[in-house]
Amino acid sequence: MNKKYSKKSLKPECTLMCPKEEYDMRIKFNMVNSLEKFVNNSKIEYNLVKEYGRPAAGKITKSNELRTIDTLLKTTNYLIREVYTRQNFDYVSRYEFIFDRLRSVRQDMVIARYNSEKSNKIHEIILCFYLLADYKLCTSNKYDEFINFQHVKEVLNIIVSSPFCTKKSWFYSVYLLMNLKNLKSANQVLKVWKDISLEYPLDECISLCKAYLNRNYVRIFKIYKNLPLLCQLAFHRRIPEIETEMIKIMNVAYSFKNSKYSVENFLKITLFNGRHSLEKYEEKNLLAIDKDNNILFAKHHSQNDINNIRERFDFIDYKLADITEVDFILESYDV
Repeated sequence: MNKKYSKKSLKPECTLMCPKEEYDMRIKFNMVNSLEKFVNNSKIEYNLVKEYGRPAAGKITKSNELRTIDTLLKTTNYLIREVYTRQNFDYVSRYEFIFDRLRSVRQDMVIARYNSEKSNKIHEIILCFYLLADYKLCTSNKYDEFINFQHVKEVLNIIVSSPFCTKKSWFYSVYLLMNLKNLKSANQVLKVWKDISLEYPLDECISLCKAYLNRNYVRIFKIYKNLPLLCQLAFHRRIPEIETEMIKIMNVAYSFKNSKYSVENFLKITLFNGRHSLEKYEEKNLLAIDKDNNILFAKHHSQNDINNIRERFDFIDYKLADITEVDFILESYDV
């Protein structure tokens, strides 16, 4: 093995959130993010966090640039407790800043080959941040859902394969919900995870999976409403796909003369927030609503997949209003 990549030469030595060399360079060239500036007694102070940098050919990582695992855990907690809560900045700006700095944290963990309880804890915090931010920004046109999803999958795969994960039923539940359409059956999951007991919330997620395989959409939505917040956030991005599937089936089942379905009854068995939510699908020509507030299903309606109609749900917002988001991200999954 080349000496410059040996474990000894790459032993992390940095105990600062931002290595001194980068700190000095960014201060000198005024490359400081607004979220890294603080005013104290009319004086500007800096609290920099190491930026993410793409690996460059021939660049050698120095030991004094690589943060220790304790420093990475401290940095992760700082980003959530101190930066995430800065309400004088808009949520998108906070998300983009924290996303970049957490990406740098993950990069250091990969280079240093950390694999411990602390590294697993960091990944769990990052995953919860990704999922919560995805829900809160799901209607924003400034948010890149695809990039978020790619990072969620990467972090989740690390967590479920880690021997240090102590809450496997929770994160296996997240994995199952996010890969629902790619799994043939709940039994297939159980064979892979046969050493995991069917405890809450995995048992409920298995039931939701079986309901999906049977195309029992009413049961899917009923189970989903009663899942813990972590699982609801994980499955939220799949809801438009499920709703679109259901509407397509109903377009065939109720496609006959004088067939009408009350909007009021339809809202009772689905997750739509109201008629205004259905109108988004009407605009996409997936269904039609008459002046008497009835849905007119028909085979001639669009059969295209529509996955970009996301909305927040009242029952999730009520949960978020009753908790501290920081506590949820850092440690509380069972809400």
